[in-house]
Amino acid sequence: MAEESARKRAEPKVLESKTFKDGAIYLYRRADYKKPIWFIRIKVPGAKGYVWRSSRSTDEFEAYRIAEELYNQSLVKVLSGGKLTSKRISDGLLAYVKDLEGERERLSVHYKILLAERLKPLVKGKLYEEVDTAFIVQLTKKLVEVSAKRQLSPNTIKRLHADIRQFLNWSVEMGYLDKVPVFPRVSSEQTRRPHFDIADWRKLVRYLREHIKNAHPSVLRDRKLLVNYVLVLANTGIRVGEARTLIRVRLAQSGPTHLIEEVETTEPGVSSRPIHYFPVIAFCATTLRMLPTAALSIRASAYGR
Repeated sequence: MAEESARKRAEPKVLESKTFKDGAIYLYRRADYKKPIWFIRIKVPGAKGYVWRSSRSTDEFEAYRIAEELYNQSLVKVLSGGKLTSKRISDGLLAYVKDLEGERERLSVHYKILLAERLKPLVKGKLYEEVDTAFIVQLTKKLVEVSAKRQLSPNTIKRLHADIRQFLNWSVEMGYLDKVPVFPRVSSEQTRRPHFDIADWRKLVRYLREHIKNAHPSVLRDRKLLVNYVLVLANTGIRVGEARTLIRVRLAQSGPTHLIEEVETTEPGVSSRPIHYFPVIAFCATTLRMLPTAALSIRASAYGR
């Protein structure tokens, strides 16, 4: 009983009050507020509890208009089987973070917790019943405004939306939210890198030469491997991850103009199959043959040499 009474809303000190619709709409002004705005309390027939709101207006007629609209919305919600009262989003975020705490060591979970902490001041006073597509749009704008550079890339916004959607899905499972709203579409930015022209190529090769000339003996081998790695990428167009798995023993001559990389297979009667074809440009062929017998591994020293 003590716990139940502690949860009950404290009755405000009323300066003035008005009652409408046989007590269903109750307007009052609080004595502890300097600005005499009208507050609203709604009681819907057949529903437990009250709906409390601030009209944010000092005008009685405007406050009644807002209260009547709120009463009608609440009545429709109850008649359609919905809940009269809605949980605060900030309370849901607290429970969500507590639920994730056990997996904070995982980087993806750590970022979800950080986002939840950033959302708390942005959704202060907001209820789950207010969550719709327009709410997500406004929340995204607030996240952009509080960011360090006051701008976020489309990819970052997509990642934030994915984490927010996961929180809302969790809220649905907990019974705080009826359904996840449709998220606004985020247009992808065109971030295609400019073409790597001959001037860029010359600059790269010139720097790589100096990179080896000035190398300390302890890192000379690693720098040579790095140079080979860059030359392979520049001349063949293969992906970074693919280049890291290249090993010398898999390279074979496939003709007068190409080298071929092969891998072993488990197919009956087939010992290997081709993966990549590399043009036999003089320095590119030499570079490929200089690759290590194991998968390429480039390490940086503690001093960045």
